[in-house]
Amino acid sequence: MHPETKRTRLLTSMKKIFLKYPFFLFLLPLFFVLHGLTENAGLVPVSGAAMLLLFYLGIALGLLLFFYLFYRQFRKAAIIAFCLLAYQFFFGAVQDLFRDLFPGSFLNKYSFIIPVSLLGFLGLLILLKKRKTIPDKPVLYLNLLFLLLIALDAVQLLRYAVNHKKNEPVVTTILQPCIDCPKPDIYLLLADGYPGNSSVKDLLGYDNSGFETQLKNRGFHIVDSSRSNYNFTAFSVASLLSMNYLPGIKGSNHDKKDLEICKDEMRQSPLLSFLQNDGYRFYNYSIFSFDGYPSYTTPTFLPQKTVPITAQTFTRRIVKDLWYHMATTFRMPSVIHRFKYADQINNEKLYALTQKVISKKSSAPKFVYTHLVMPHHPLYYDSAGNLYPISRLGDFHYHDTARRIGYLQYSNRKLLSLIDSILKASARPPVIFLIGDHGIRELKKPFDDRYQFMTINAMLIPGSDYAGYYKGQTHVNQFRIFLNRQFKQQLNLLPDTSYLITE
Repeated sequence: MHPETKRTRLLTSMKKIFLKYPFFLFLLPLFFVLHGLTENAGLVPVSGAAMLLLFYLGIALGLLLFFYLFYRQFRKAAIIAFCLLAYQFFFGAVQDLFRDLFPGSFLNKYSFIIPVSLLGFLGLLILLKKRKTIPDKPVLYLNLLFLLLIALDAVQLLRYAVNHKKNEPVVTTILQPCIDCPKPDIYLLLADGYPGNSSVKDLLGYDNSGFETQLKNRGFHIVDSSRSNYNFTAFSVASLLSMNYLPGIKGSNHDKKDLEICKDEMRQSPLLSFLQNDGYRFYNYSIFSFDGYPSYTTPTFLPQKTVPITAQTFTRRIVKDLWYHMATTFRMPSVIHRFKYADQINNEKLYALTQKVISKKSSAPKFVYTHLVMPHHPLYYDSAGNLYPISRLGDFHYHDTARRIGYLQYSNRKLLSLIDSILKASARPPVIFLIGDHGIRELKKPFDDRYQFMTINAMLIPGSDYAGYYKGQTHVNQFRIFLNRQFKQQLNLLPDTSYLITE
């Protein structure tokens, strides 16, 4: 048979298949997940996207079978199921468009959107019931359209996979093992939003030097005028752990590519790699996940798993915009509590895990990274340790200076208690770093941006060898100095610069 004849017959056969079967119902979830994976390349793991796709395919199949019982035609069932899934997937994008076109309009209120959507769905249900059949051309069009869209996204994702080069840590290749160096347990206690004493004095009118005195009484050295390199958590922590400035960032706390860079820098942390290669066991009690060490918390900063893909869906928007109000209306106290006390629950969990690992006997030295969202708002406790009720946990209370001071005092006691537990349980003198990731960002009155970077930076190192630390030092040099003195490395110090990240 002539090759041209074979090709013609094959194309004719494929056309008949695409005319007959409503593949578009299953191509829609594939396109949605693949497009989301392409838009969020590097932020969403492929395994998570695959699980999400299987879930949506299962939903599509379930809807198809359910509506088949009503219509007794697969095409009609596929059309109505397709419309429901499309509504779910693209709700957020359409809602944002209407908000831009008609700001403040009743068209954007859920009290209008939901009834109209239900009426539209009911009308479509009846319209399809009245039709005898669905013609071939719409089926062929939808099948080919989504095949084309999927192919375009697949090419783009493949191009990303080929061209994307991870930001290799600059210092990885020059870190050398130190065989005869002592290996004390290392605790990195990161107190989120803990400001420097001078900014507490200037902006809150409170003298926090009593806390610093108690740290000094325990042998701590406090870096004078310490600053973070960035004023938002993900950026600051990524820079601290990578011991470098973040390459190629735009400088936005909501930019997906910026967050991808932060994630890459944490994941490839030369500090973590060096310590693990040197025999340290890593304990991740932070709000971030690392390869092989997922966070124990509900994520609050970096997008994780499939959230960047599903954020614009109808169900996600309902949870985000209405869930708390529905929970209060229908008196669902457990839901309200989890919603309002998420960071407090995370803090308690991470604090307890740290307390547990302190007394854990191990032949390998420990590197424990504990990240507590305190004294960062929400301001959960007063100075005496009394938990505020839900009614007093609104964001506006963060501007209450007295409450901020009270929560700072509570945080001081919790941090000192944790430090004392470490000192008491450690068989050998440990290394303890107590660092704030950024300073004060929110105030009613205007203030100088420099206060956003002024943080606490206190450390306890066996032998009290603090000669390398200096006034005005920023976090990017924190572990460069430490590795040089503790593990005989020869890392150059970087210029101390702070970069303002926008919300």
